[in-house]
Amino acid sequence: MASVQVRSEQRFAWHGQSLLIMNARGECSDADSLTGYYFREARFLRQLRLVVDRTAPWLCETATESPVALVFSYVLPEMTTFGGGGSGVSGEVGITPPGAIPCRALDIRARYVVDIASLTARVTVINHGLTTVTFDAGWELAADFADIQEALGGQRQQNATVHAVVTAGTINFQYGHPTLRYETHVSAEGLCAGDVVTWSATDEYVATTLTLGPQQDATLVLTVSAVDYEAPLSAADVRMRESVWQAWTDRLVRIDTPGNTLAEATIGANLRDLASYPLLQGERDEWLVPQAGMPLYPALFGRDALTAGWHAAMVDRGEFLDAALCRLGRLQTERTYDWRDEQPGRIPYQVRQGPLARLNINPYAA
Repeated sequence: MASVQVRSEQRFAWHGQSLLIMNARGECSDADSLTGYYFREARFLRQLRLVVDRTAPWLCETATESPVALVFSYVLPEMTTFGGGGSGVSGEVGITPPGAIPCRALDIRARYVVDIASLTARVTVINHGLTTVTFDAGWELAADFADIQEALGGQRQQNATVHAVVTAGTINFQYGHPTLRYETHVSAEGLCAGDVVTWSATDEYVATTLTLGPQQDATLVLTVSAVDYEAPLSAADVRMRESVWQAWTDRLVRIDTPGNTLAEATIGANLRDLASYPLLQGERDEWLVPQAGMPLYPALFGRDALTAGWHAAMVDRGEFLDAALCRLGRLQTERTYDWRDEQPGRIPYQVRQGPLARLNINPYAA
């Protein structure tokens, strides 16, 4: 079955109001102005870059497991000198500089999973070399709390100092804006050959030193939590939303076509995409309201929500549409809607809540 990608130079995953945008290497960095981890359209992490001895590993492959999960596979170090074997070397012995990690010794798999209000990065490192190796592994990190429209346009309309509060294995980024009081909590944990690892951190880097014998492995976990000063979500709030979303997803129509498995797979993929779009925000009866699209429009577009809900009724008995009507109804004034009326009071086309929206700045103004 053919696979279609939007913005093919990027990889993105989302769940509720959380959105992760990475480049094709599995990094969030200045190389792409849009990349980062967003929550409610504010960028809580500007930089997220996996490094080993402060070097980016060599990318082997990428995969999108589901709308919420991205996977990247790497090796380190990659070979730069080759023998008669083409992809390998004569004698099956890597050409390694003295004192360095043997070529392709480290097999690295990074999996990024987006939750309703957090992001988890889980990295597994295996030493496939014949000798014991010692190295540093961790992430380069930074936050800027830009609005997603600012990131897209590459120009800030609001700005403030970001303060980093650092302890061993944790970094808390705090936005110094007098109105936009966002915080990003970053924590790390892990095991190396069965032992708990010790972390160190600066205001832009969290890392640990690993020693792995042949065929030993280490698992490193980075947890990023978005703390919004406006309507923060507790752990219980997240669990409730997750439970409601999962129950609704389980109720969606399932279609079997034994005579045409390609059609069945196509329909299943579309249903999976449909199920990924609820914003899970607001009142309980609004949680299933769909966002407009990924990765640029993680917000409610009124007409789009109604259109999508109308078409989705055949698979969810109108629950999508009911949530959209509840949300839009609460946004109305007492005026009668007329599509020719361009004054305030019409059905809101877009309901944003990123930093620019909270400061009443129009990101689309010339």
